[in-house]
Amino acid sequence: MDIKWLKSFIAVVEEGSFRAAAEKLYISQPSITVHMKLLEEHLQVQLFRREHTKVKVSAIGEKYYPMAKKTCGSNRSKYERDSPGSPASGCTINNF
Repeated sequence: MDIKWLKSFIAVVEEGSFRAAAEKLYISQPSITVHMKLLEEHLQVQLFRREHTKVKVSAIGEKYYPMAKKTCGSNRSKYERDSPGSPASGCTINNF
C-alpha cells in the first residue's frame, strides 16, 4: 500500500469529491481515481458509493477513515510531528 493512496482517500472524504481532493493535493483528478481504485483493490472493499458525478463514503469507508488518518499520522517523521504549526494528529495531505 502506498501512503499516497491514504492521503488521497483522506482528501476525498474531507473534500467530498475526487475533483476537490485533487485540487487540495495539487494532483490530477485521474490520479485520485487511480489511487482510490488501487486502495479499494488492495483492501478488497468498496470505500465509496459512486453516483454519476458524486461520491459518498460507504459504511466501510466511514470505518476506515479514522484508521487511515491514524496510519498516515504514524508515518510522519518525528520532525514533522514536533514542528511548530504541525497538526498534533492526523495526516498532512498537502505534501506528497
